[in-house]
Amino acid sequence: MERLEKRKIMLEYSGKGRQFHYNMGDYPIPDIHGCYLPLGWCSIEEADFFCTIVQPFMTQRSIDTPIVPFEVMKEAWGKYCRFVGRGEK
Repeated sequence: MERLEKRKIMLEYSGKGRQFHYNMGDYPIPDIHGCYLPLGWCSIEEADFFCTIVQPFMTQRSIDTPIVPFEVMKEAWGKYCRFVGRGEK
């Protein structure tokens, strides 16, 4: 999770809100559902691509199903990074 010149976005996730946040600063952003937790540094393109892949699976859940926990999303982010050759765990 290294911040680089081309990776200026900290992709964050809120499990309770099932929402992503593109943080362009160095600080976590609290929300009404709790708090966004960091997944990793990325470019806007990488964040868009990851969210495009994951979002349909999250929206298939109905309101009364359990939240998608941060730990599950963090594991998915790690798999995505390994898949695209970033080598992050």
